[in-house]
Amino acid sequence: MRTYRRRNVQAQTEPPSHSGRTRFADVVGIYAGTFDDPNWFDRSPATTKHIFTGVAQKGTILPPGYNTFTEHAWLNDGTEVAPTVFSGPTTITSRQ
Repeated sequence: MRTYRRRNVQAQTEPPSHSGRTRFADVVGIYAGTFDDPNWFDRSPATTKHIFTGVAQKGTILPPGYNTFTEHAWLNDGTEVAPTVFSGPTTITSRQ
């Protein structure tokens, strides 16, 4: 019983390493902060999306040229949402 409790506490307090959602069976999102070196992979505008900007912390700066989305980048049926791309650095000043 003691081992179960220990595992249960770890499961609740350790940060997740990836998105385990089943919304899209063929897509897995991995959080960059889980890597020892989160800068090892390409994060160019061609490979990166900024999602849920509508609930981003005030003062967050969105870089120019990247696809940004107020919520998800896809609807529940898999339809892509049109991105907003800023021409210059944009600071989140309020919730959208």
